[in-house]
Amino acid sequence: MAKIAGAVVELTRRCPTVVDAAYNHKQFSEVLEQNEVVGLYFSSYSCPACRKMTPKLVEVYNDLRRRNRSFEMVFVSGDTSQHDFVGYFSSMPWLTLPDFPASPSILFAFFRVWMLPTLILLRSDGTVITRSGCSLLLNHAHEFPWPGYRDANRFLSLNTCIALTALCALAGLLYLLLMML
Repeated sequence: MAKIAGAVVELTRRCPTVVDAAYNHKQFSEVLEQNEVVGLYFSSYSCPACRKMTPKLVEVYNDLRRRNRSFEMVFVSGDTSQHDFVGYFSSMPWLTLPDFPASPSILFAFFRVWMLPTLILLRSDGTVITRSGCSLLLNHAHEFPWPGYRDANRFLSLNTCIALTALCALAGLLYLLLMML
């Protein structure tokens, strides 16, 4: 059994199962162990950028699977209605979480996802390859499973973004005060 990183142990505790299109349940830990790379695709039908991205990811996913690559994806829905979730998921060939909307909201918070679409790629041991998975998958699928890849474009944490925004606002106020002197 592959050693799963601490964060993913918590993830598999909070969301132990995933389902396919026929709603057959699978253990998330087994999905991780059976694949070199697992993508968590945070997306929503109400997001126009997501609806543009999904068909591109479906094409790359199907190509990797056709070439017998050890790759799986899990849809983490940001939809607010069951109707949108079911309709949008029907366009995807991969897995999803069974407990809409409870499970997705846990994962959005757990991975601090605040922008859609987001594709987080994990290795089978649970380490994060990248939070910029859409770009990596679309532009470098031929290099799968990206041995030695280290993400140079990590998202800033929400707290860091808030701090930078506050600092910029403070600098703007300081500039205005200096201009009034």
